[in-house]
Amino acid sequence: MFSIFLFSQLSISINSNSKMRRNRNIKPTTKPVLYPDASVNVTRPAYNELGFNEAHGRKEKEHKTVTQKAARWAGKKATCSWMRVWATVVSFIPVFGWLPKYKLRYLTGDMISGMTVGIIRIPQGMAYALLANVSPVYGLYSCFFPVLLWFVFTTSKHTSIGTMAVVCLMIQNLVSKYVPETEIVSPYVNGSLSTEVEPGTVDQYFYTDEANMTTFDDAKYIADQTAAREEMKIQYASTATLLVGIMQIAMAFLRLGFLTNFLSDPVVQGFTTGAAFHVLTSQVKYLFGLDKSIGKYNGPGAIVRTYIDIFKNLPNANVAEIVISLICFPSILIVKHLNDKYKKKMHNIPFPIELVMIIIVTLASYFGNLDAPPFNVNTVKHIPTGMPSFQTPRYISHWGEMISDCLIISIISFAISLSLTKIFADKHGYEIDPNQELFALGLCNLIPAFLSSFAIAASLSRTAIQESAGGNTQLVSVLSSILMLIVLLWLGPLFEPVPKSALAVIIIVALKNLFLQFEKLKALWSVSKFDFVIWLTTCVAVIFLGVDLGLGVGIGVAIIVLMLRIQRPKHILLGRIPYTDLYEDPLLYPGAEEIPGVKIFHYAGSLCFTNKETFRESVLKALDCNPVVLLAKKEKEERRINKENKREKNGRVNKAVDETGRLLDSKQSTEFRTVRYSEIKQEDEDQRVNETNISSAQSSGERPTNSPHQEETSIRKRRGGDTGTVEDMSVVSSTDSSISKLSVSKFLTGFHTLIFDASKWSFIDSTAAREVVSLVSKFQALGVRVLIAAASSNVMHTLDGSGLCQFMLRDKVFVTVHDACVYAEKAQRMAITGSNLDIDPEGYSHLPGYPGFDALAL
Repeated sequence: MFSIFLFSQLSISINSNSKMRRNRNIKPTTKPVLYPDASVNVTRPAYNELGFNEAHGRKEKEHKTVTQKAARWAGKKATCSWMRVWATVVSFIPVFGWLPKYKLRYLTGDMISGMTVGIIRIPQGMAYALLANVSPVYGLYSCFFPVLLWFVFTTSKHTSIGTMAVVCLMIQNLVSKYVPETEIVSPYVNGSLSTEVEPGTVDQYFYTDEANMTTFDDAKYIADQTAAREEMKIQYASTATLLVGIMQIAMAFLRLGFLTNFLSDPVVQGFTTGAAFHVLTSQVKYLFGLDKSIGKYNGPGAIVRTYIDIFKNLPNANVAEIVISLICFPSILIVKHLNDKYKKKMHNIPFPIELVMIIIVTLASYFGNLDAPPFNVNTVKHIPTGMPSFQTPRYISHWGEMISDCLIISIISFAISLSLTKIFADKHGYEIDPNQELFALGLCNLIPAFLSSFAIAASLSRTAIQESAGGNTQLVSVLSSILMLIVLLWLGPLFEPVPKSALAVIIIVALKNLFLQFEKLKALWSVSKFDFVIWLTTCVAVIFLGVDLGLGVGIGVAIIVLMLRIQRPKHILLGRIPYTDLYEDPLLYPGAEEIPGVKIFHYAGSLCFTNKETFRESVLKALDCNPVVLLAKKEKEERRINKENKREKNGRVNKAVDETGRLLDSKQSTEFRTVRYSEIKQEDEDQRVNETNISSAQSSGERPTNSPHQEETSIRKRRGGDTGTVEDMSVVSSTDSSISKLSVSKFLTGFHTLIFDASKWSFIDSTAAREVVSLVSKFQALGVRVLIAAASSNVMHTLDGSGLCQFMLRDKVFVTVHDACVYAEKAQRMAITGSNLDIDPEGYSHLPGYPGFDALAL
């Protein structure tokens, strides 16, 4: 624990020093610069969509049927030439494309980088095998075979593939499910075999000693059972790796590389940081020599239970392994810090402290017999030489049980690898093919699975070293594998005395970059509170619930946050900046003023079935009115007036009958009532004709393009000197002249025009489109003029298909918000004055919020 504390304190001091250096280099911020000499002066008509398309000759898209599209696609794919064949081969085997063009000036940098990375691979391979809960030699295999395949199939020039802490941890969890770490004891106790052992299976362990006594060879039995368990572990790991490779190749052929986009950066960073705690916990027991005393736990609370076990067994800690840990820990940290500090002076070639430390402790362990009493240091022990045999993993029948774990491993390993690949590709300015990277990673898992290897991924530390040491091409992978090949063929047994505590220190130190991701939280909080919550929730969930459940929780939280963002986008009523055509939020820009009688509703988000109700509520809340309630009141008032009119007409008939001064019989009364009803109906018809003639006379004259009078007749209704509201005739539903005279002052919404700013509607589905159409129809029924501004063609296509064209003509759809506002102000003035404003002797500078140019007159 002291070593962990020392590691954290040294990391904090290093980070604080680097922050101080960065702070000294921060330049003071400059104030925004205005350009008074540069101005914008635009004079053009106020365009609606129809006028803009007609004026500028929009070309309609050519609509092709599915059959035509399929035929065109098949025609392209059916063409065959040698160039096309070669391009297809190169796309699957990129080495054929870049290797013939290799430049010799890259060779020096590639050789230095290859040797540097190769030296680092040796101790890391053994250490990460220990993390994956398999023998160290399998880590060396996993650092050799996949690297050669990566050289052939990758499009990345700098990514270093091989063992990776998080992936090894997931392999460990999977292996532990099938091969529990139980203590192996002799089945021959007190002269009799245990009942759990089948007779005949242990006969080879009996032998006759010098006293002619039958003895059971406990040491050989335990050694064989241990070897069998190790073989079982790597078989389960290889079986899972084979399934991971198949999944990744299948995803590559199905072009599913985009699936990693669902793992946002906060999810991946929170996951890897939380997994780093599991990696650290799995190695702490080796630091104190308690690996045989601590059980292996999986699932929720595994970390807590592991530390409880560690603290209970601390009195039994191995002093020799604690000393090794205390020597290796600060030594590696200090040298790594010096490597970073003097990187330029060392020509980006770091001092291989891990390999040097492994050599030192190996010599100390060999000559000091540290694995024997009284030290009892836990060492690597057997490392065979030569290559493994090519064999099919044994437990393919367990794929059904492994599928969920393997799917997580395949997605996480590719997400991490692709992130690193993109970072260094952008840095050096070359393109990579994500699906080809997925295909290459799948092959690097599939084929080595037949050669006793386990799942791999890209490593941040090795990739950074490969790039900084001068690596330029994929040739680094081959050159780094040369050292690994030498170790596998000849030098492997020399590493048998390596203490596992030294390998554990290498793993823990390599976690430094993952733990330093906590530094990003402060900046993340200032940038996005939602992303901060996703990062922290994922990390905490992985720590306390486990790797698989924690990742599920992280993805779930990310989806919930995404839904909340979709559900609650920014929505405001815009105001116009005086003397401009700019519209902004009045709360942020106090100078922005709402146009009298015009409401501009801005909704900064897409519309779909998940947020249609939220959109409706946002509109009603922003406008502070509910058209459904107002329409109900209006209909109630209309019914009341209908009754009054009916009663009035009946009274007029009865009064006429009384004025005859004589009593009529039933036949005469019926004839008289029929004649009187005809006279009343004719009077009402004459009155409607007179009103129509007056309105036509007031609006006579030639109308310009985009005039508000197109497809619309605006009238002013008065009753007893009380001014009503301006309504479109298209939304006056009643045909009765008495009802048309209804005073709607009780139902005024406070505005005459509603403009939907659709500039931020990237898409809309049919469900949300019907909600928009419903709002349009209801507001129009109240006499409110509804306009749509800045909508894309796709959005308008969906709206029209959902019934908008039944309530709104396309001449009410405008190119910009400003065009819609110009139209709304002009239409209202014309309706109020009853005249045409195309020629205004006063000009337009006196109008409220005049935009600065005579767009209204054009």
